[in-house]
This record gives sequence, structure tokens and C-alpha cells, in this order.
Amino acid sequence: MSSMMDLGLRALIWDIDGVLVYVGASYRRAIIEATDYYLSEVIGLRFEKNILSLADTQKFKLSGGFNNDWEITYAAVLCYLASAVHNIESGGGRVDSIKDLSGYVLGDETEPDLDLLLALAADEGGGLVNLLKVLGGVYAANLTKAKEMWDTDLIKRIFQEMYLGRVLFEEKYGILPKYYDGAGFMADEKPLIGGELLGTLSKRYLMGIASGREHFEIDAVLGYHGFNSFFRREYVVGSDDYAVGKPDPAQLLECKKRMEKKQGVIPGNEIAYLGDVPDDAVAAERAGFRFIGVTASIPDDGGKRDLRERFSELGAEFVVDGLSELKKII
Repeated sequence: MSSMMDLGLRALIWDIDGVLVYVGASYRRAIIEATDYYLSEVIGLRFEKNILSLADTQKFKLSGGFNNDWEITYAAVLCYLASAVHNIESGGGRVDSIKDLSGYVLGDETEPDLDLLLALAADEGGGLVNLLKVLGGVYAANLTKAKEMWDTDLIKRIFQEMYLGRVLFEEKYGILPKYYDGAGFMADEKPLIGGELLGTLSKRYLMGIASGREHFEIDAVLGYHGFNSFFRREYVVGSDDYAVGKPDPAQLLECKKRMEKKQGVIPGNEIAYLGDVPDDAVAAERAGFRFIGVTASIPDDGGKRDLRERFSELGAEFVVDGLSELKKII
């Protein structure tokens, strides 16, 4: 196997979630629990079983266009709302307000078919915008009613209260949490790479970050795990620098631009981006970078295999199941 030295790489740009840290117990958990809270506590729906799983959150990621975890949560909530409204209306009932959904039970026969909906959205290009088109085709006027109960600002607030916890939520937003007062899920993030290896890499390559997180969360996670010394602050690009997320390459290209201000021109083929979802691979290709796929956050062998195959299809230079494997290709 060729090494990165053979490839002439000068820079490594990293995603954070699923690459530097495991977020199954933090961001992915926040998707699941914020969706559940909104549908059960705000809307009043009831469920025969847990409505989302970690595997479901990965389905959104793999379908493309869902790099933003808030948008996955918005999408999941709307899928269930639309399904509930549709089931009641098609059964002869009427939904005019939230109270008409209170107590309605969603189960195996009445919940939305996420696999089908996401596959149809992927065929249209993926992401929330295209999922909305699909939902409109499936649920028609019932989607309009569902959207009247779909408060994305409130969903985001619930998500952020859960993810950040009381102290960080108040620090970031200047207000006290209202819906969740427990410990923030961020504290449950675990590093996927050791500081020693990051230190070695930072001595050999320019190191940057292009992440869908805002800088507040980037700073928090890098500081919490002692990673900030490995990345120059000016080489860290977040979603508050560019709101448009991957697979758009804007964040990656901005990181490259900042490096070139200090280091001179760096051809795209001398930069590798490390990511954990197909959108990352597409963004790297559009930026003209090499791509290293990371499957470290996928718990099952079948899921790892499927993701490795997808990365290979998208032109990954390497795919690693664990970040320690980077030692073999350096």
C-alpha cells in the first residue's frame, strides 16, 4: 500500500464527528432524544417502541445531504408528524391542531417508512429540501397540516439543551435551559485518536479542521480532549464561517485558503480530508482533495463493510476502521 509520504501530501484536514471523536452517545443521541421529546412532550404522540435508533440516524447520513444533525432531527420529526396526520385523516378523523394528535399511538403499522422516504429523497439529490418534496408527494395536503406543528426553532433549542447541558447552553445562548436540565451529552464523547498520534501528524503535516459544528462546539470538544494544540486556530473552519455544509466543498476550500495565506500555494492533490460519511467524500472530491474514509464509529461489521464499499465507490484513497491504522499508511 502506498504511504501518504509517497503521495506527497502536505496537509490533513479533519472532520470532527466520527473522526476525532465518537458522537454516538452525544450528537446521535441528541437526534434521537430531541425527536422523541418533541413528538411526545410537545405534540403528545405516543409510541409502541423507541422511534429512532442509532442505525436510523446513520440511514439519514448515508442517504446524502444530511450532514447537519439539526436537519436530521427536523426531518425525523416531520416524517412522524406527517405520518400521524395522514393516518388520522385517512381513517376518517380530522386534524386541525396539536390537540387532535395528542394520545395518538404510532406503531409498526402506522409509523413512516424511513427507508423508503430516504431512498426517494436520495434519488432527488438527498437532504432536507428533497425530503420535503418527497413528503409532499406522499402525504399531499396532510404535510401542510403537519408543517403547521413543526417548529424547527423549538426543535433546535431542545437539541442544544440536551447536547450542551445547562452550563454550556447558558454560556452559549445567555439563557437558562427550559426543556432539559440534565448533564450535556457532549460530556459522553470519546476520542477516536490518541494525542500522541495527532502530535506526530501535526509535526509532519499542516493540520486543519472543516466541520459542521459551530466554533463554540469545536472549541469545547478540542479543549475537552486536549486536541487544540494540534490545530492552528486560523485553520479551523466551522458552520458559522460557512452555513452551507458538506457535500458543498466551501468549508474545505476555506481551510485550504487560510493555509495558503501562511504557506503559499498548496495544490489540492497535496491535501487529504478525513471524514466519516459519504458527503465528506463528495466534498473532498469537489474540492480537488484526496479523501481518507473513517469507519471507526460504526459498531457492526456489516455496517463497516457497507461504508467501506461506499467510500471506495466515491474514490477514497484509503479507508481505515480505526485511526491507529494511519500509522500504517504514513
